[in-house]
Amino acid sequence: YITSLPKDWVEQYKEKEIAVAIETDNTIRLIPKSYLTKHREVTIDLDLYKDSRIIEYQILTYYMQGAEKITVTSKESIDINLKRKLKDLLNELIGADITDERANTLTYEILIKVDEYKINEIIEKINKFIDDIHKDTVTAINNLNKQLATEISERVKDGIKKYRLIIRQIAIASYNPILARKIGINYTKELIVYGLVASYLNRIIYHISSVNN
Repeated sequence: YITSLPKDWVEQYKEKEIAVAIETDNTIRLIPKSYLTKHREVTIDLDLYKDSRIIEYQILTYYMQGAEKITVTSKESIDINLKRKLKDLLNELIGADITDERANTLTYEILIKVDEYKINEIIEKINKFIDDIHKDTVTAINNLNKQLATEISERVKDGIKKYRLIIRQIAIASYNPILARKIGINYTKELIVYGLVASYLNRIIYHISSVNN
């Protein structure tokens, strides 16, 4: 069979390699391979913000949105205390590393490949993690064990890191159906379901953390 493609689309993507993905409802999706493999790079201008918490929030958000390189830059040298805070963010991002550091620049690269992890497996791990800290929280409350409660509050950070990784997977899968299948998402509409599941799991972690605090 031969079919025609929209002229504008063909002119926009003048290349030889096109990926073909078949949805579960037998819809055929054509995607330029360069679109699937392009690096998503973002730059945050420090000079536009006075509150360092906004910078930290942006870095975490861009990570979850699927950025592969995040550069924080300023016209002047970055304050040493702020730079220390930004470096500490590595502890909250699975697979992130700082690959370029100068007086006025800090660059994160996300080296982890999300297609190496099945999304259901990560959800199962988070569920097991939640079950464990929930049991420990009950013990801490029954025994008024402040030391255990403090330890649980620290442990919660690992669950939040896994949550961010799931959101990153979902974000990338939303525009890359081939990768979506590799991680176990076979139909675009499933992205909404997985997004809700991730949100609920994160909410449970938040409540457990609040109880211990």
